[in-house]
Amino acid sequence: MIFPRDYILDPLFVNEHYLYKIVQTIGTFKNYIWTYYSGFCMLESIQILSGLGYGKSAEGVESFNNIKLINILEIEGGTNAN
Repeated sequence: MIFPRDYILDPLFVNEHYLYKIVQTIGTFKNYIWTYYSGFCMLESIQILSGLGYGKSAEGVESFNNIKLINILEIEGGTNAN
């Protein structure tokens, strides 16, 4: 693994250069959060495949992807702030 979580807790990590620590911490966080994103996407696709995402709009258009658990691009892009 490129950014292991255990390395941040290692006492040797304290002696590293601060720019390296910043890159390592950001990379570790991104690696960790993408495991949750992939889980959300799997859960969303399972619900759509089982038929739970079926619905009709007000115009009568049928859609099978009405379930949206998470919008990864809005979270990563910072555009979901209210």
